[in-house]
Amino acid sequence: MSNSSIVIASAARTAVGSFNGAFANTPAHELGAAVIEGVLERAGVHAKEVDEVILGQVLPATKMGDIKLIDTMIRDGLTDAFHGYHLGITAEHVARAFQLTRDDQDQFALASQNKAEAAQKAGRFSHEIIPFIVKGRRGDVVAD
Repeated sequence: MSNSSIVIASAARTAVGSFNGAFANTPAHELGAAVIEGVLERAGVHAKEVDEVILGQVLPATKMGDIKLIDTMIRDGLTDAFHGYHLGITAEHVARAFQLTRDDQDQFALASQNKAEAAQKAGRFSHEIIPFIVKGRRGDVVAD
């Protein structure tokens, strides 16, 4: 394979955690390591064969930096990283540009939510999930 070839050998994610849920005391790097190990195993690829890994994380809520209070959900998950404004403003810009009404947006959101729920209940996302063992005082729990 030449250096200019790009191959996506595998992709996966952890389960989605809830606020103060199963992952509340799990460092982000442990979740990331579990996903990387899982995708390597699934792809049958040795780590030495990989040149680059792209990993994303939503709402990490890191405590480093200044001491003023910051709404980490808004900063880490709901702010446009390119323009620095709330994603709700992005929706307004898109609606204006494509002449979408609020009802159009609500109908699309409802249909999307219904499709996601049906797909989840049918097990269509289960192949994406790398199970993660969360160690707790009352025993280990598998988050998958």
